This record gives sequence, structure tokens and C-alpha cells, in this order.
Amino acid sequence: MATPGGKGLRETLHEGLAGFWSHFEARPELQVMQYELTLYALRNPESAWLARQQYDGYCTVVETLLEEHFAAHGQQCVLSVAELARFVVAGLDGFILQFISNRDSLRARIDLEHLVDAVMALIEGPAV
Repeated sequence: MATPGGKGLRETLHEGLAGFWSHFEARPELQVMQYELTLYALRNPESAWLARQQYDGYCTVVETLLEEHFAAHGQQCVLSVAELARFVVAGLDGFILQFISNRDSLRARIDLEHLVDAVMALIEGPAV
């Protein structure tokens, strides 16, 4: 599975997640603020739509990137692309929470590699 630039999906996922993580790790306090705003919105029914819109937006970005890759290669995924995107966002969210609780960069980067492995396994489906 290689992109026109010669990159496979695994490498593309790795680079995308690593790039996102580098941006996040440089300013983790921004993510803490984002979580605080999300929780505030959820505590106030008139603002709850903001949290939903925020996560829908995150998932849409990941979903679009995956769909573009699958379309370019005539590939399909065992899961729906929406389910896969939610899995990626949920994984990142968990890693972010762990990192802001214990700023272990090495562990976080290892965990990101495991997320790439899990995503690839979900895309490829069970080995036959």
C-alpha cells in the first residue's frame, strides 16, 4: 500500500501521528485548556453542542485523510472509515491524557507506534 509519493499507509500514519504529537508535546498546556473548555461545555446543556462539534471535527479530519488514501489505492477497510477515525481520535485522546499526567515522551512515542500497529490491523482485518 504505497501512496503516489512512495509512502505506504503505515508510514503515512506514523508521520501524521508523529507530527501531531510533536506539535502537542511542544505546548501540552493548550490541550489541558481544550479539555477544560470541553468539560465546561458538557456541564452546560446550552453549550454541549460545542464538545460534540469539536470531536466531530477531529474525526472528520482523520476520516478524510483515510478516505483519500483508500480512494487513491482502491483499497477498503474492514471497519467503516468513520469507526476507524473514531478509534484513532480515541487513542490519541487517551495518550494525551496520560502524557499530561506523566510527561514521559519515550513512552508516548512507543504508544503511538502501537496505535499505528492497531490501526493497520483493523484496516487489514484478521489474518487468514
